[in-house]
Amino acid sequence: MVKNAISLINKSFLFCLTLIIFSLHQTAMAVVCEGEYALCTAAKCEPNPDNKDEALCHCSAQVGPSIGLESCRGARTVKGEKTIHSRYYPVTSYLSCPGGKQWADCMDSVCTIDKENPAKAVCVCSIIQNKGKYVLASDSCNKSECSSGLYAGFYYDEVTEVLNNQGRFAGTKPKACK
Repeated sequence: MVKNAISLINKSFLFCLTLIIFSLHQTAMAVVCEGEYALCTAAKCEPNPDNKDEALCHCSAQVGPSIGLESCRGARTVKGEKTIHSRYYPVTSYLSCPGGKQWADCMDSVCTIDKENPAKAVCVCSIIQNKGKYVLASDSCNKSECSSGLYAGFYYDEVTEVLNNQGRFAGTKPKACK
C-alpha cells in the first residue's frame, strides 16, 4: 500500500511538473515516462574527441518515472550496446551560474549503458556556449563547478520555474546554493 501511495505521489508530481515544463516550452510538450533512463542532472562531462560540438557525460542509469521533451522510448540494443535516453528527475540542490561558459545539454540525449557497470551510462550531449545563465544540479554547492570543468546543466530561464515549484509536487523543495 505504501509503495502504491509513493507511486501515485511520483506520478502526480510528474504530471504537475509536466504542466510547468509545457508552459516553459511552447513548442515542445514535456512527456512523463516510466522505465529506464539516464540521469545526467549532476553529470561531469568531457568534450567528445570526435565532434567539437558534443560532450560525453557520465550519467547514472535509473529505472522509474522521468520527464523529457520527446516521446517515451524504452531501452534498445544498437550494434550490441544497450542504449537509453537522458531525462529529468527532481534535484535536491542547484547552482545558478553566470553565462559565458560551456555546459552540456543532455535532455533526451542518447546514452550507452556501461557493459561492466550497468548503473552507469555515457551520454552524447550538445555543448552549449555563451547562451546566458544556466543551472547545474549540485549536491556539494561548490561554486567552482560554474567555472571549472564541463557539467550537464539546464537553461536558466527554462528550469527555474520547475525548481521553484518542485516542492509542491515532490515533497522536497530543492535548495538554491549560495
